[in-house]
Amino acid sequence: MTKKTICVDFDGVLNEYNGYEEGNLGEPLTGSKEFIKELRGKYKVVILTSRPKEQVIDWLNNNCFPSMKVTNRKVPAVAYIDDRAIQFNGSYKKVISRLKNFKPYWAKEYYRVYNIVTDETIALFNDIYDATRVCNSYQSQDVRIQRIPGELE
Repeated sequence: MTKKTICVDFDGVLNEYNGYEEGNLGEPLTGSKEFIKELRGKYKVVILTSRPKEQVIDWLNNNCFPSMKVTNRKVPAVAYIDDRAIQFNGSYKKVISRLKNFKPYWAKEYYRVYNIVTDETIALFNDIYDATRVCNSYQSQDVRIQRIPGELE
């Protein structure tokens, strides 16, 4: 029986990643080798990357990953595992809504809930959902959320 294909993104899924840096492929994420080995038990795993595939093949070999096909073209697969994916569920409005608040798990930013009239900060959050919950708890239309690059200290 032929195994079904799963595509796994390279940057941010298999390696430490904080945004693209030419030539810097980072270190393997903890558990990434075991994850690939488990997937390979049931699926044919293809690594999908926007980087030069030779760099990724070398990185995989140097970090003792099993041999896998690496490509920069989307191949037919039963699923795509990616740190930047938004699943289309048939509703364009829902996709647009999710896109407005989307960030990959590794992006460093936080959220400020504030009054737009006084510019007074009400609260700071690491998570958009917590910020939205607090913002929505105010009956005033003068409360907004600001996305701020960086880490909340």
